[in-house]
Amino acid sequence: MSALWSKVLVPIDQRNQVIQAREATIDVEVSNLRSLIEELKELRSQWPMILNESKLVANSLNILAEFPKNCKSRRDVEESGDEADEIESRGARAFKRDVFHTIVDSVISGLTTRFDAANHIYQTFSFLWEYLILSEEEILQACGIFASKYEVDICLDGLREEMIRIRSIHKANFGEKSLNPL
Repeated sequence: MSALWSKVLVPIDQRNQVIQAREATIDVEVSNLRSLIEELKELRSQWPMILNESKLVANSLNILAEFPKNCKSRRDVEESGDEADEIESRGARAFKRDVFHTIVDSVISGLTTRFDAANHIYQTFSFLWEYLILSEEEILQACGIFASKYEVDICLDGLREEMIRIRSIHKANFGEKSLNPL
């Protein structure tokens, strides 16, 4: 079980350290969350490797590495007779299904919720600093979406005019490079 938790928690901790050390902006957080979710999805498919690694660690510590022997169903007895290997593999399958997949799926679900929220914020505001890489049509569309969300505070025509103006004067005032979100 500890091997499973280390495989799940270490990548999360690594991403959090990157985000905190860099005082990350929303675009960096979204990118890190996206890669973390993909890494955990890949981890979900690595059950045989994790099981073997856990058995090796348990054996090296002189710990008995076996799953609980659950009661057999009638179908199990008919399919395999009464062999110990079948009992072991059923225990491993049950652990994989009931524990491993449940834990990994729960973590992925929580991170996906966080990613969706951060990505929504990023999508809403990113045109304010990514205007150099967007087409004029994309800028105008993003301004429309933004102004509709903040219609009391934002004048659509004024925002569109300002974004097009800053795009045209950016290089002379800020150089070739895009500004970061801060």
